[in-house]
Amino acid sequence: MKTILLALTLSLCAILPVSATQSPELKIRAAEATIRGLPTEHAIIFNSAGDIVARFDAGTADDVRISINGFAGDIMTHNHTLNVSFSTADVDNAREMGLSQLRVVEPDGVTCALTATADHPFVMMWLTDDYPHTIDSIGAEDFNWDGVWRHYAALYGLRYGCSR
Repeated sequence: MKTILLALTLSLCAILPVSATQSPELKIRAAEATIRGLPTEHAIIFNSAGDIVARFDAGTADDVRISINGFAGDIMTHNHTLNVSFSTADVDNAREMGLSQLRVVEPDGVTCALTATADHPFVMMWLTDDYPHTIDSIGAEDFNWDGVWRHYAALYGLRYGCSR
């Protein structure tokens, strides 16, 4: 049943044009619908108008290989095959690429976004003195990546949020 729904979704996305008057957020969400729930990771990079500038589809269940050059200021979304928010590698790639926003779509319908600004770019939190404190403050019993990214965003002046 999932395969049929995915095929139908992909078919509809292929034949329904994305309007040039659509907001960037709607364009990005339409593209995210094409990768949500896939068995391998895929990444799509957009400019600030929400137009696709690059797509990386050669992923595995755990990662997707991307080029990190030439995307400063752009937005990247990618899918995870499990219901997990960002990994530290995701955020490090965003930092290296100079992205303005990093997004992840989870199979359960959740989309998370971490947004940087010119004054507050992505940093490698796990290499800072605060990383052990962040992990300790969340606690091993209640550990979840959502808590890590909320703390990280508040600490470094970024915006973080998830929605369905």
